[in-house]
Amino acid sequence: MKLKRVLLILLIVFLALAGGLAIFVSTSSEDLPQGISGPQAEALTDKMFTAVGKEAWDSTKFVQWSFRDANHYVWNKDKHFVRVKWDNITVYLHPADKSGRVFQKATELDGDEKSALLQKAWDSFNNDSFWLIAPLKARDPGTERKLVDTEQGPALLVTYTSGGTTPGDSYLWLLDDSGLPYAWKMWVQVLPVGGLKFTWENYVATRTGVQIALDHRAESLNVPISGVDFAMSLSDLNVSDTLLVH
Repeated sequence: MKLKRVLLILLIVFLALAGGLAIFVSTSSEDLPQGISGPQAEALTDKMFTAVGKEAWDSTKFVQWSFRDANHYVWNKDKHFVRVKWDNITVYLHPADKSGRVFQKATELDGDEKSALLQKAWDSFNNDSFWLIAPLKARDPGTERKLVDTEQGPALLVTYTSGGTTPGDSYLWLLDDSGLPYAWKMWVQVLPVGGLKFTWENYVATRTGVQIALDHRAESLNVPISGVDFAMSLSDLNVSDTLLVH
C-alpha cells in the first residue's frame, strides 16, 4: 500500500500554499540508489520490524488515529473495516472493495454522491494509514527490498512493484542503530524530484506495543499524526459504534 496520487497532489498544493514549494525548487533530484537484495536486506527488514513492533502490530485488533487533524479514523483491523470522518461526513468503508455506507451528519447518502465519497475515503485511508504504519509494510505483497550503503550506514530500499496507483514507487528507510526509522527518502511518480526526505520522529509506544512516529518533517512542512491509540477491543478506545463491529 502506497501514497495515493490524489493525496500527493494535494500535498504539493499544500506546499505551494504554505510557501514550501522551495523544497522542490531548491532540492536537487537524486537518482534512485542501487541496492542489493538477499539475506542482508531481509535481516535489516527484520531489524526494522523488531524496532517498530511488528509482532505487536500483527496482534493489534483496533487502531485509532487522526491525519493532519483533518481525517479521523477507527480501523477494525480484524475485519479490515474502517470508519473515516472529516467535516460532517462519516464513511464506513470496506477498503478491499471500496464498498460501504456514507452519512452526512445523520442522513445516509446514496448514488453518485455516495460513490464519490467512498472513493475519497478509500484514497484517504490508503494514504493516511501508510504514513501511520509504512515501516510495517515493507513485506507487503509486491514489495522488493534491497540493502543500500549510505553515508549514514545501511539503509533499506523498499519498492512497491504492484498495487496502489503508481507501481514502481520506492522508499529508502534510514535507520538508527536499533533499526528504528528516523527518516525516509521517496522516489514516487507524482513528485517532481527524487529523494525527497521526510523525518520520522517523535515516536510514541501504543498500548499494544507498536512504535508510531507522530511527526514527519521536510523543511517547513510537517505531516502530523495525532490521537493514536492501538487496542485489542473497541471499548478500550472508548468508542461505541455498533456499525464498526457488525
